Formats: sequence, structure tokens, C-alpha cells
Amino acid sequence: SDDLKLGSWNFRVQGEPIDIRSIKLDIEVGASATLQAADFTKLKLVNAAGQALTGATDGSGAGSGSVTFSDSFTLPIGNNEIHLMGNLNADGTEDDTVQFAVDFTVEANLDAVGETTGDSITIVTIPAYAFPNAESDANLLTISSLSLSVLTLSQPAAQTIAQGSSNHLYSTIRFDASDSAEDVQVTDFEFSIRPSATAKSNEIQNIRFVVDGTELSVTKDGSDTDVQDDEEITVSLSGDDQFVVPKGGAVNMLVYADLTAGATAGGAHTIDLRSTADDEGATNAVTAQGATSGSDIT
Repeated sequence: SDDLKLGSWNFRVQGEPIDIRSIKLDIEVGASATLQAADFTKLKLVNAAGQALTGATDGSGAGSGSVTFSDSFTLPIGNNEIHLMGNLNADGTEDDTVQFAVDFTVEANLDAVGETTGDSITIVTIPAYAFPNAESDANLLTISSLSLSVLTLSQPAAQTIAQGSSNHLYSTIRFDASDSAEDVQVTDFEFSIRPSATAKSNEIQNIRFVVDGTELSVTKDGSDTDVQDDEEITVSLSGDDQFVVPKGGAVNMLVYADLTAGATAGGAHTIDLRSTADDEGATNAVTAQGATSGSDIT
């Protein structure tokens, strides 16, 4: 995952602006974690506006370790909210934990001077100017995976409609990211038209998709002319049609279509998306990635 927010601290500056020449942060991984400090790369400090204060630096250490930023930056008088951003490779496993910390109990962890006076900002040496003389931990982070489940809901219930009906709601498909570590972006999906014994999938035309009230620009038509022959159709999304499912939440996609005037009387059609195998072993594919990390969901 890229551009993760890994921790934040408030540096309150009094008296004069402070030039920070280098600062070392601890990277503390859980005792049973497979994660290592070196798995965190391109770490950088940014201010509250997202502006970079340092260049990108990789973490170091097999297991717990640290990262040292040696790019100089100045903190003005007042409160300075500083965020740690960075990337995490794929070596960690589910439920691994990590915590980043500013440790002001070791003099070598901070090299800073007053911008005007040039006086050193000491940590341990008396008089000490950096407080508290303790370790300030960011929030504990737990590694969790990306996930997306897809389900065709039971509503709307089966209905009888006339031949030539248009804009009929055939199905509601739910995309659920309740257990995902980040928002999920859907880039394409496959759905099925399943006709009954006397019906054909090409009797379903102008298939449209509405995601949480927004209609996608793409439309599809059934084309199979054989009776009782399931047809799988892929919908490739681009631009604004690619929709995001929020982590911890879900979105519903309504599927509308027209029934041709020449459709077989008494025939039935089901439009659905099957994420689990049916009695013939068939499933429909969904392609999605983490909206922030870009990592594929498999």
C-alpha cells in the first residue's frame, strides 16, 4: 500500500522558530509479527497541509527498527502538526501490528537548533529544551486485508411484465467492503442473463446500471439466441464509471433493462452477479483494487 498515514504528532514551539536538522523515529513491530521495519519505504514527514518537510527515506531493521530524516526543516512558533506518510510492501500478514514513536529519551534522536540564537535543542543534557523527556507513540496500527463481497439481493421479487416493457428493474446487486482495510474501486464486473427453458438472453436489451443513484454511462445487450442458454457479459468501466465502495460500507447497483416486444410469452429472465459458484460451477468475475493502494483484490 502506498501513501499511508502512519502516525502524527504535535510539536509545540516556543520562544523562536526551530531548525530541525535530523530526527529519528522508532518503528516498533509486534512481537509475533512477520512485518519488519524495513518493509516501510519512502517514508516522509509532512505538515498539516500535506506539504513535504523531508525527502523519502526507507525504514531499517529486521523486526523493530527506525527511520532517520536528515533533511533540514523549520518549525515556526506555535503548534505544528506533523504527519508520517509512507509505503508498505506486501511482506506483512493479517493482524501484524506496528507503532511509530518519537523518542525524546535519547539525545542522538534529535538534532535541532534555535533559528535565531543557534542554541542546541537538547533532550537529556541540562538544561533540556525538548519535552516530554519520554517516548511519544503514534496510534497502534494493525495490518488488515482488502476485501469485497458481492451479492445479488432477493429484491425485487419475481414479477410478471408485458412484452415490450422498458426500464424494468431486474435486480439489485450489493458490493460490500465491510471487512476491507481501505476503500475499494471497482473497475469491471461480469454479470449473467439466465433465461428459462423457453426464453433467450437476446430478449433482454438496453441493460443499464445505477450505482447509489448515479447511472453509469455504459449499457449492454443480450445477444445469445439459444433458449435456456446463460450468457455472461463483461462490463469494463473507465473514468467516472469506476465506482468506489467505502471501507466499512456498501453500495447497491440497480440493474434495469428492456424486454423486447418479440420475447417469448411465458419466458423468464434472471439478471444476476454470482460471486460463488452455481450448480454448474459458474461464477462472475469482479475486478477491483484498493482505492488508495491500487493493490488488486483477489
